[in-house]
Amino acid sequence: MKKLISFLLTFTLTTNLSSLVVACPSKSLALESITNKEIGSFQGEDSVPLLSQIIELVNQKNKGLELTEDDVVFGSEPTQTSAILKSVFKSLKYTGQVEITYEYSRKVFNYNEKIDLSQIAGKDLILEPKNETFKAAQKVAVEKIKTICKVDVEENIDYIIKESDFIVATPGFDGVLRLTSLEDSKLLIPNKVLEFKLVFVKVDLSEIPEEYRDITPINVSKDEVYKEIFSVIEKTLGVGLSLDNGAAQYFENDLLYNDPPKAPNIKGSVILYTSDKARYFIANRYVKFTINFVKGDLSSIKGNDLIIKPKTNTLKGAETEVKEVIKNKLGIYDDDPNLEIEFFKAYYDYDGQYNIKANSNSIWFVANSSAKFTFKYESENS
Repeated sequence: MKKLISFLLTFTLTTNLSSLVVACPSKSLALESITNKEIGSFQGEDSVPLLSQIIELVNQKNKGLELTEDDVVFGSEPTQTSAILKSVFKSLKYTGQVEITYEYSRKVFNYNEKIDLSQIAGKDLILEPKNETFKAAQKVAVEKIKTICKVDVEENIDYIIKESDFIVATPGFDGVLRLTSLEDSKLLIPNKVLEFKLVFVKVDLSEIPEEYRDITPINVSKDEVYKEIFSVIEKTLGVGLSLDNGAAQYFENDLLYNDPPKAPNIKGSVILYTSDKARYFIANRYVKFTINFVKGDLSSIKGNDLIIKPKTNTLKGAETEVKEVIKNKLGIYDDDPNLEIEFFKAYYDYDGQYNIKANSNSIWFVANSSAKFTFKYESENS
């Protein structure tokens, strides 16, 4: 009887264990272990191969492999000779990455198969680039060709745009972009000319998405805040702005930057208003950005900014000038009690110095950052 019970227990445990093993997923395959990584020669319509093409050939060269686009992505931009396939996080079948090699070339179309650009006509020749640059106009032109002709074209391979074939669109004046298909293009019938009309379109500043309105510049000086805001405007609205002539050329009241961050837990803000004379933007729109506090790095002050001209050859005179530099370069207005200061007067044959270093308890500055300011002796400052 004991033997029978023992046998039944053993049988039951074995049966349950077997069921458990069957239910477990099989072990993932490391992509690097793929046997055939060279997949031969093939062609396509694009300048580099598609992921789907490479996956299909890898599966053909490796019997039993069942890669899909749900399992891998490109680890870097593919070339005409190789591509990195990288497993995606959600893949249960594959891990790691592998380099696949091949010889890829763009398909040569027969003349009758090539695309005739002249099929783009009428209202399709009117483009509305996001800004006045050549790149913006070129981008919308290529997108139009792709939409209508179902083909990806490349500059200097399929088409050319001469410098004289681009006239910028400005408020009140239409621009021009002429695009000519090249003799050696494998996709386009050669020597066809498309002339696009470029229409200047103002953008709505208030359309900047909320998630982009909370910014963290390098520091909280005006210039760095403007740079960060201009970067957001270019990313979200496609309008590239320059700080060469200051921010007031685009917005009223010099962006109203009157509320810098006060402390690590208190954010600042900037409000942008567009006036009736706004060149790039629909008038009378506004957007508010919040600015996260950033400690100033004293060591980022360099070059001529370290040369000061105090009105008096005294500690107070030098300190006044240094504070002005810090305000302009780092956006910090308030005093910080946790600074180490060294001051040396200027003499006929020695430059004066004002050395400043933030200690580990500094409120406004990066710990242990420092700057050394110098100034010349001037008799009227003595």
